[in-house]
Amino acid sequence: MGALKAKICKGINFLKKDVSRVLFATALNKVLALLLSIIIVRMLTKAEYGLYTFAFNKMSILLIFSGFGIISGVMQYCSESRSLEEKRGIYKFGFSYGIIVNLLLSVILLIYSFSAPMKIEGAAKYVLYLSAAPMFSFLYEYGNIYLRTQNKMSQYANSTNIHTLSYMIVSVVFTYFIGLNGYILGYYASFVIALVYILFVTLRGNAPCGYKSAKIDYFTCKSLIKFSTICALTNSLSSLLNYIGMELVGYVVPDPEILASYKIGIGIPDNASFITLAIITVLYPSFAKNQNNYEWLKVNTKKLLLGLSALNGFVSVVIFFGAEWIIKILYGTDYMDAVSLLRIASIGFLIASVFRIPFGNLLLAMRKVKFNLVVCMVCGIVNIVFNLLLIPKYGSMGAAYTSVIVAIVSGIMSTVRYVVYLRKIKE
Repeated sequence: MGALKAKICKGINFLKKDVSRVLFATALNKVLALLLSIIIVRMLTKAEYGLYTFAFNKMSILLIFSGFGIISGVMQYCSESRSLEEKRGIYKFGFSYGIIVNLLLSVILLIYSFSAPMKIEGAAKYVLYLSAAPMFSFLYEYGNIYLRTQNKMSQYANSTNIHTLSYMIVSVVFTYFIGLNGYILGYYASFVIALVYILFVTLRGNAPCGYKSAKIDYFTCKSLIKFSTICALTNSLSSLLNYIGMELVGYVVPDPEILASYKIGIGIPDNASFITLAIITVLYPSFAKNQNNYEWLKVNTKKLLLGLSALNGFVSVVIFFGAEWIIKILYGTDYMDAVSLLRIASIGFLIASVFRIPFGNLLLAMRKVKFNLVVCMVCGIVNIVFNLLLIPKYGSMGAAYTSVIVAIVSGIMSTVRYVVYLRKIKE
């Protein structure tokens, strides 16, 4: 009885740790996001959801360049050992830099909504409505970076939960009364609500004190911008892989209902990838610490692969064979044409979750940043070429096939490079 009580206490203490809170928040946010998508597709017509998907994808492509990497730069520089005054200068500069960049992105999106021809009729209006998203998104992300670099991980977890929960509740209520416009309004409202919380937490800690006179020296500023720019280029190439398929499907097959089904088909496996990402997040520091320890890396890499293979293999099998029931139960009979897409996406999910994501992150832990950039560039080319070849012939299924091919290519490249690295440190 005493042993059981001790285990329970140990489990409770673990759940109180900042890391476990962040991981729990990530899992909760993914579940809530999936639940929101299930509810929204039943409240909107298939054509309306397709229009939103088309417009949101265009905004998301531009949002890849949010702050032009300054958020990653501030995260890195303010996590390092620096004086309080120096960090204040970095926070202040990063905020101003990001606001200017994202204001420009909003203007570009605004101009695009008025001047660029849209393959899908009616989409321009929703691109216009989403043109302010870069500003709201940056303010929210920057607030979270401040909390993280101040080691306020519990508040950071609370912020993400408040954002997702408010997005879900407000969007559902607004969509019920005013349709798709309400869904977009809920998207903005969730940022405002989360920002109110972030401001409350930071102001309570007297965060603004000393920022008015804070300055950043020239060399730190130059180094910060250089680091942020490299991060922006690497992240943009990686993120573009997720949006190219959607964009080309909308261009080649300009049907909002097909886009809606494509979004649903690939969405479930994408949400399930948080399991792998959460595990890697926890293990990353240990692999980085032992980057030159061959025996440790060999043993623990095998354990990681076996664990991920078993876990993600099970998830993939359930999705593949249960695809028809999953779509019917969660999204309704209007989306049954997404079943084949979901099955193909489950294969890509398995390959990415066992090879691409783990080995890509492990190479990052080994400081092989340039190789990851090469992988992104190669996969970007493969993505575009195969999408252009397959989408005209197979429609949205062509984009799904391409995603699997890209996962295979990136998985092979990253795995081979990691094995070469292990052999090198063994010698």
